[in-house]
Order: sequence, then C-alpha cells, then structure tokens
Amino acid sequence: MEKIKLAIYDLDSTLIDSKYLCTEVALRMMSYLKIENKLNLTHEDIYEIYSDPKRDLYTMVFSDFSHKYIHDLHTEMYSDMDGKIPAHPFPYVDKMIDNCKDRSLYIGIISNKESSLVRKDVNNLFPNTMDFVLGIDDFKIKKPDTSCIEMALDILHKKYEVFLNKDEILFVGDTENDIACAYNFGCKGILVNRKKDVAEELLKKYNNFDYFVDIKGFYDFFKR
Repeated sequence: MEKIKLAIYDLDSTLIDSKYLCTEVALRMMSYLKIENKLNLTHEDIYEIYSDPKRDLYTMVFSDFSHKYIHDLHTEMYSDMDGKIPAHPFPYVDKMIDNCKDRSLYIGIISNKESSLVRKDVNNLFPNTMDFVLGIDDFKIKKPDTSCIEMALDILHKKYEVFLNKDEILFVGDTENDIACAYNFGCKGILVNRKKDVAEELLKKYNNFDYFVDIKGFYDFFKR
C-alpha cells in the first residue's frame, strides 16, 4: 500500500450505511407506480440487483417508463426518504478518511447513484474532505465501465497537475460493480462489508482485490 496515491471510494454501503434507505426507495417507487411485485423482490434482493453488473433494476421493473422519469422520481423520493431514514457513516470511516489525508493521499467518491444525491450525502456527512465527488449524471455509463475513473483522473490532473499510474490507485467498494470496475481499469480493488462467501465467489472471477469484512478491518490494515 506504500505506492498508493489515490483512494477512490464507493459511497452507499461502503462508507455510509444506506442499504435500507436505497432499497426502500425502490420498493416505494414500485408501489407509487402501481407496479406489481411479480418477482417478490425484498430489500435484500434489490441490494443484490444493484450489486450485480449483469442485472439492471430499471430493465427488470421500470422499463414501461422513460429513464428520465425514473431517474427524476428516484431522486425526488430518495431526497424525501433521506430525512426519514437518514444514512450515517459506518464506524471508523472518519478515521480512515483522516488517515488518507494525513498521508497526503488524494481521495474521492465514485457512485452509480444520481450525482445530486451523492453530493448531498457527501456534503452532509464528509464536508470538505473529497478531491472529487462523481455520480452517474457525471460519467453517464455505470460502473463497472471505467469512464468514471478516467474522469476522476482528469479532474485531479486539472486541479493539481498530477498524473497517476494504475498501480498508485485503490478502489474500495462493496459490490461486484466496484471490483469489476477496478479490474477493468487495472488498479487494485478492496471489497468491504460483504459476507465471506460473496468474496470467495468474486475471487473466482477477479484476481485484483483484497477482502475485509468491514471498514474497520480495512482501516486497521491500511493505517500500517
């Protein structure tokens, strides 16, 4: 980890505990639009769909509506629910961010969530800490596409005139989308906040990541 100069983090279920909030919004959207839950989707099912690069909730559930309408409805309902089911940082996240800053690492967020919601969460929970904060409205094509990382590096170059090698970049996330994005780009991945059997399955497909059961485990390793 001595070579690392940039730490990229996913947001939801990586840095902040928002799993119930994100999945509840999807279920409430289905109810609002009077979409029958023919698949009997639960909160856990929706989380796994969000985690899987081969599945897309819009295609599975909301395809009778335009992408823009679903995007705008999700943004509105998430904003409304955020005040009722507030997300909060996982333990040790603040310490981990401080450790990155103490080591003069660049640090940023890349999330598949709507950009306005990502920035709102980051501004509320981690003000003035990130070198970049990117959501889907910025890079357009969801992770595991690597355009998000390329955009982040372009931002850093314009702000700090810095060029980074792939082996100087770390991508921390909780889903296959994050690990696959790191793998496709060619940088190191870190999987956190998932069960061991999920990590073992992903190791059969990707050889670029380490696994920690939670953020504390990663923090204890990373601060050395």
